[in-house]
Amino acid sequence: MKPTIISGDVNTFETLFGDVEENPTYEALSGSHTFKLESTQYTMTAEEMGYQKYFDQWKEQGLFN
Repeated sequence: MKPTIISGDVNTFETLFGDVEENPTYEALSGSHTFKLESTQYTMTAEEMGYQKYFDQWKEQGLFN
């Protein structure tokens, strides 16, 4: 399988998933995340944010232990 390169804004990714920075496992990333954008706090899952499909691909490619 040819690797797929996905590019994204690092700062945005760190804002959305910064709560799992110390333990960025597939399970942690796939869960619910609370983050603040401007003055509003949100809680959303990776699926709701549109990232779950990438985490699933990364897992299939062996990027998670």
